[in-house]
Amino acid sequence: MSDEVVKKQIEGVCAEISEKNDWVTFSIEVGSQYPVRLSTKLEALIKQGREAKKDRAIWTFAESKGGENPNKPGTHYINRRLEKVEVGGALDPTQAQSSGGSGGVSRSPDERHSIERQTIVKAAVPIYDQFADEDLFFSFLDRLAEFVAGAPATAATPAAKAASGDPGPTPPASEFPQGDDDIPF
Repeated sequence: MSDEVVKKQIEGVCAEISEKNDWVTFSIEVGSQYPVRLSTKLEALIKQGREAKKDRAIWTFAESKGGENPNKPGTHYINRRLEKVEVGGALDPTQAQSSGGSGGVSRSPDERHSIERQTIVKAAVPIYDQFADEDLFFSFLDRLAEFVAGAPATAATPAAKAASGDPGPTPPASEFPQGDDDIPF
């Protein structure tokens, strides 16, 4: 982020209000792991924020690069200054901040593809020993990846299944690993 100020909007509920010196900070829950913290000194905005405390609202703010972060050398803090609070308003698509299902982090198509592949491999490893060779296993992973990506499924006839070396039914869910702690979403 360069030194310029970027206007953004988020939709969410105020989870906490804190005061330090002359600044009042609103912690806005937007559906990601961490709340977005917006600060202001203006009495009118403090009043609007307090009135919107538990209501879903549109929070407009200016984002800029702050001072250097001593805990992470080479990075800077991000200043987010509250500019407006609208209860029941609508997001402006040109200013809306992404808050998708990945914890508020925008991911490139390559990153999403990599995460999908990791998930597919993790799910398929327990059935690896049911395949005659690695090539067949990797062919199965490719078909599964196409399915996840939304490629149209083709109905396989019994003869086509036999020719392709289809491994047959999937093992019961009890044989699959239970934790997904190593997949980043």
